[in-house]
Amino acid sequence: MESFDLRDTLAPFSMLQVVNHLPRMEAGDELEILGDDEETRTDLKTILPAAGCELVSEEEDSPSRGQFRIIFRKTGEAAMEQTSCEYRRPYGN
Repeated sequence: MESFDLRDTLAPFSMLQVVNHLPRMEAGDELEILGDDEETRTDLKTILPAAGCELVSEEEDSPSRGQFRIIFRKTGEAAMEQTSCEYRRPYGN
């Protein structure tokens, strides 16, 4: 399982790391993400399912410090059209 530690990183750059990794994932691969930014957590839970990943688990790693651990699994059923570093939502969705 690939792991990304996004704690103490800037939200746009941390999301870019994860999004750039998605094309290298095969169906069934899991991705662990550690973070401490609530905006990043919200963005991940929106972007990754649209990119063909399902939420496997989510837990508070260190609640007093706002840290979390999320695991996603690649399903291969992307709802968004993928181009290298960006995702474009098709019209009508």
